[in-house]
This record gives sequence, structure tokens and C-alpha cells, in this order.
Amino acid sequence: MSLNSTLFNTKRPISHSSPVHTANNSSLHINHIGSTTTSDINIPDTYYVPNLSFNLLYVGQFCDLDFNLNFLKNDCIVQDLHTSKQIRTGCKVGRLFELTSLHFPLRTSVVAHNKHSTSLQIYHSHLGYALLSLVRQLMSSDLLDYVRHE
Repeated sequence: MSLNSTLFNTKRPISHSSPVHTANNSSLHINHIGSTTTSDINIPDTYYVPNLSFNLLYVGQFCDLDFNLNFLKNDCIVQDLHTSKQIRTGCKVGRLFELTSLHFPLRTSVVAHNKHSTSLQIYHSHLGYALLSLVRQLMSSDLLDYVRHE
């Protein structure tokens, strides 16, 4: 579900739809259904709900796209089942998991900072102070091979 109509590649109006019930017991109307695309994911059958506060994805939408979701105590990892590539991470906010798009610096920029490795604390600050548990998870997945353990 999205509140941003500009995210849609295609959309068509829905004349008769069930309302979306939110956590605060309000009901929101679904205006359209369509396809959205991020930089690396095409998500079909996405609802356009203009009064929504956040963009929301169902776990089933990821499963339909052959993604594996790993929920940890405070983090979430979305992985492509075919390539084993980690495509998204998230952290727990209240009872929801908020997915983020972490754009890692190119290895050349990390190497320019320190010829051989970058400390965990420096990389942690480069990621906007992402959860250390999340940075450690990325390190264990060999996605941050230039970061040295401390």
C-alpha cells in the first residue's frame, strides 16, 4: 500500500473495495491498484491509499516475488532467493519493521578513507548510525568485507 501516487508505473481505479483498517481503528479508502517499482523491485498489485501515513508492504507480497524475509529481534533482512543477494534491511519500530534502502559507499571511497580497512565505528557513522547489530549482520553476510571487527 502506498500513499504516493508518483511511485506507480501503472494504476487503475477501484470502484468497490474493502476499506483498509489501521492500527488506530480508522478506515481508509483504496483509490487505485497498480504496479510500483523501486530501484530493484517491481511490486504488482499495490494499493494506492492517499491518506495512509506510511508505505506498507505485506509479507505475502515479498513471498510472491521469491524473497526470503528474516525477522530478528530488532532487525529484518530481505533476501532474493535466486541470487542470495540481500536487497533490503530494516529495523523494528514499535510493532512494525521499517525497511530502509541502505546505499553503501563504493569500495573505492571506503578504501580511500583507509587503505586496508575501515573500523566498525566509522562505517556505522557512514550509514547514518544504523543499528550496530544491523552493521554486524551485514558484515557476517560478507557485504562489508572492508570493515574490520573490533
